[in-house]
Amino acid sequence: MPKREGPFEIIDKKSPLVFKLRLPPQWKIHNTFHTSLLVPHTENFLNRFYYLVKWEGYPTSENTWEPPENLEKATDILRQYKRLHRLP
Repeated sequence: MPKREGPFEIIDKKSPLVFKLRLPPQWKIHNTFHTSLLVPHTENFLNRFYYLVKWEGYPTSENTWEPPENLEKATDILRQYKRLHRLP
């Protein structure tokens, strides 16, 4: 599984299968993507964020979606992620 970034705001639906995303301005890449390359942002029924975690020393097939309370020992990384992606 490739490295994932995000979440990103969808700013235009070009077709049922192609979306234009608001990417960080410093990224020098095309901002239009086929849905096969996108992963839905996950929130639970309480509108709480979950984070896709790539565990150090494990293959990406072992990635898991984790609520913030499971990341208490990763507060610095979580704070950086939230700042980078402008999350609450």
